[in-house]
Amino acid sequence: NSDITLSDSGTFNVSVICHDDNSITSGNFTNWSSPWGTISISLVNPSSDANATRYDFFNFTSTITCTGGECGDVNATLDPIQTLGFVRSVENVSIALSTAQTSNTATLTKGQNASNTVLFAHRSTTSGAGTDDDWDSLNIDFFLSGTTVSAQRLATDTKAFQTYAYAVEFDPAQVRVQNGSFTIAANSDSANISITSVDRSKAAMVFYYRSSSATANEEDENAIKGNFSADNQLAFRRAVSNSAGAITGHWYVFEDLQDNFDVQARDFTIAASATNGSATISAINVSKTFTTGSFMIPTMTDADHGGTGSIALDLRDSTTLRASRKVSDTVAITLSAFAITFTGSERVQRGFWQWTGDSSTSQTTTITEFNISTSIPWLPNRYPAEQSITGDATSDH
Repeated sequence: NSDITLSDSGTFNVSVICHDDNSITSGNFTNWSSPWGTISISLVNPSSDANATRYDFFNFTSTITCTGGECGDVNATLDPIQTLGFVRSVENVSIALSTAQTSNTATLTKGQNASNTVLFAHRSTTSGAGTDDDWDSLNIDFFLSGTTVSAQRLATDTKAFQTYAYAVEFDPAQVRVQNGSFTIAANSDSANISITSVDRSKAAMVFYYRSSSATANEEDENAIKGNFSADNQLAFRRAVSNSAGAITGHWYVFEDLQDNFDVQARDFTIAASATNGSATISAINVSKTFTTGSFMIPTMTDADHGGTGSIALDLRDSTTLRASRKVSDTVAITLSAFAITFTGSERVQRGFWQWTGDSSTSQTTTITEFNISTSIPWLPNRYPAEQSITGDATSDH
């Protein structure tokens, strides 16, 4: 019959057997296929790719169409591609150095590739007294070997430390990481390191080091400034050489290869009679920018210069990098600073706090909720013993 409609798709088999009155049997068999339908999906709202703010609700509408046959039951799920962008992982480790230890380690657990990972580290003193700056015990070098993070100083001391290192692993297709070690010899005031050429509008650096000088209070020999002296060269400088004390450390260069962040580098000074100095940068979004930098201190007498040789670096406003110290002095401070501005959905929260001479050992501040697994704290350090690395902000990737 030609009036029977088959609306299903798939393969159909028909067998026919006929029996006549004489018990003669005859049969036949045939089959055919009806094509399955094709499912198509189209966007209604939004009608093209769009960004949505994390944790916010938003409306989404799409149309699903079946043509050319049967499609059966269809389940549709809104499942955006999961990606960390240019950051693959962030992991925090803490490393304690007792008064009897010159080094200690911690192990990363996320399978990071050390070649693509940058350490952002800082530390605090947990015990010890006295006003002398014993650089062979205060300066701590941080470095990564495989999945092992090491914190190392030259000598033990009456001071113990708690150190913190945030290992940020980048996607090598989006951010190129270079790393290595450097040494300023005992009789030298500088070291130059050759690197693969970088775009300095897209590259910044951090570094850490330890000192071999056993002489206390030699800020001018132990505060190290690092920057790019050329597209393919790093320069590490101190104000004066020290025949008794070499500087050894590790550096990390991170360079954006796509459109993830921009970098502005500036060299500037705090004049001898001033408590602060500044440099002008092109206007940036302060809620997407963090700073890092380093400084060196001209010749000082052997005394504790905590007020004059301790530096904080921050963004004064959207066009100004500022460095400050507590009191002025007869010496100027020379700085190299970087302002790193994210271009995507990343955010930076910034703030300040201070100790007011009381007996408290910690300070807290309230910030907007953030994803702790993709964020790092980057605090303003005010002392050369903090590897001369200064910065501000909490960065949420």
